[in-house]
Amino acid sequence: MKPLIPAEQVWWRGLGLGCFLLWVAHAAGQTAVIGASANSAWTSLTAAQPSAGSSATPAQLAAQLIQTAAAAHAFYTGYPSDARAAAAQKIEALSTLGAAEVDPTDYKSSAVTLATAFRNNTSLAVSDRIDVA
Repeated sequence: MKPLIPAEQVWWRGLGLGCFLLWVAHAAGQTAVIGASANSAWTSLTAAQPSAGSSATPAQLAAQLIQTAAAAHAFYTGYPSDARAAAAQKIEALSTLGAAEVDPTDYKSSAVTLATAFRNNTSLAVSDRIDVA
């Protein structure tokens, strides 16, 4: 009876399977590293949000809100497939709107642009889009 795979090809197939398994293990390790990085970035983002009872001046509050918006933007562009990417987009829009309320001269146009784009993005949850309205 003839073997299904000739003997001279068996080691090639074993080598290919070994390389594939090595690649899968490497990819799984990279996913864990990306997940840890995303968790760290999310923690930094949520810590960057100004507290409600802050005694900051309007200019300081606007600057803090813009920093939060920038951190949110960095999060969802850096980790677009993360489950929290849409929440980061919402944080960016709301933070920019908040900065525009405090200092309309500097932030109104960018806030309107961001909020409009967020509300028009049908891939986001309707409730989130309403919150930004």
